[in-house]
Amino acid sequence: MGSVCLGAGLALSLLIPIDKHLLSTSYLLVTFGASSLALAALTPLDPFLDGRMPPLGALGRNPLLASILGGILTLALHAWVPAGIPSGATWAWSLSVLVLVTAAALVLDWRKIWIRL
Repeated sequence: MGSVCLGAGLALSLLIPIDKHLLSTSYLLVTFGASSLALAALTPLDPFLDGRMPPLGALGRNPLLASILGGILTLALHAWVPAGIPSGATWAWSLSVLVLVTAAALVLDWRKIWIRL
């Protein structure tokens, strides 16, 4: 199912651009397909990890923190970095935001602090 949605989203992106801010159909299909494939790739590891994947569990227990902190760091990027940076720098920034947000979630999870509404 994941590969079908990913393929359909990529094919549809020729007609409807992949746009996160407008939640286009192609964006939804691509992200659903990619996340389904990633989850399917992690599923065989479950017996070896005894059902525990600390980074994923920490992010799942603190989704509000991940969303807000990721948004704040992304806004800081737009204010700090000039427009027209190379795509490699953008990928590096995205990876660093992911690492920082995951580290913050892991620390809070280790201290048993869960931010909820």
